[in-house]
Amino acid sequence: MRADRLLRILFTLQSQGRVTAEALAERMEASVRTIQRDMDALSAAGVPVFAVRGGGGGWELMDRYRTGLTGLTGDDAVAIIAGRPPQLLKELGVDLSDDSGLLKLLAALTPEARDRAEHAHQRIYVDLAPWGAKPRPVEHLQLLQKAAWDNRVVQLRYAGKPRRLRLEPYALVAKGLVWYLVGRTREFRTYRVDRIDDAEITGEPFERVADFDLAEHWAQVCDDFAASLPEFLAHLRVKGPAANRVRWSARVLDLGNPDRDGWRDATIDTESEHEAISVALSLAPNVIVIAPPSLAAATTEAARAYMSRQSTMSRQTEDTQ
Repeated sequence: MRADRLLRILFTLQSQGRVTAEALAERMEASVRTIQRDMDALSAAGVPVFAVRGGGGGWELMDRYRTGLTGLTGDDAVAIIAGRPPQLLKELGVDLSDDSGLLKLLAALTPEARDRAEHAHQRIYVDLAPWGAKPRPVEHLQLLQKAAWDNRVVQLRYAGKPRRLRLEPYALVAKGLVWYLVGRTREFRTYRVDRIDDAEITGEPFERVADFDLAEHWAQVCDDFAASLPEFLAHLRVKGPAANRVRWSARVLDLGNPDRDGWRDATIDTESEHEAISVALSLAPNVIVIAPPSLAAATTEAARAYMSRQSTMSRQTEDTQ
């Protein structure tokens, strides 16, 4: 792959200094013409490579090219490379499709960090989108990013309401593939960016709260949201495949060890009795509803109704044949 060859060229120039095009071509198993095109690509990406003509000439990097990032460790490099979701960065106006930024980063690393980063580049990829999901357009994202960066008040209309809000845009947060704006009027609130109808930056600056910490604030937002969700606890007995599937069907608060017959106690947290019924039915036949009694009765009734409808449908099918 060309990107891999470009990285190998950079590593060679950093470790050996000046290298002829012929030597690079032999080492990369490519033609001299291909190496010339690679050098043009590196130069276009901002990597300071240049050719020295005459006897003893060849290609080399400018002196001290990598001094700015030599303090990065291997873990630092892996974190930077693995933690760059392309979709979110593209929405912010950062296009990494040509990998030029990655090339610059890797070229600036120490040999140990560079080896780990190159290793991770082909083994870790962050894709935040669930299967089949298409994120809604976020038209005002870059405007809000600029306003937050420059500490400028914005005015916007939100969720179809006619009244314009005046707020201080503190930060943007990506939760999955959904962007949220942390804004402050009299108090901090959270707004979905894809629900903002229009927005404009005013010329008015604002002064940020001195002790505001974005990570701490967002952790509290998530805790408050989780606490606001309705809660319906259910106690089940599960066996075999159901013991594995229950983890995917609901939030499991406790899953006991199997008894002699393979049954395990499970306590699950759902948002409503209706959802708990759906979970229990999805685990059939390897499930027993223990509590609450109302859930056990409702699940039994739902199962009976299903069997009755299935039996009726089967008889109707037989009558038409």
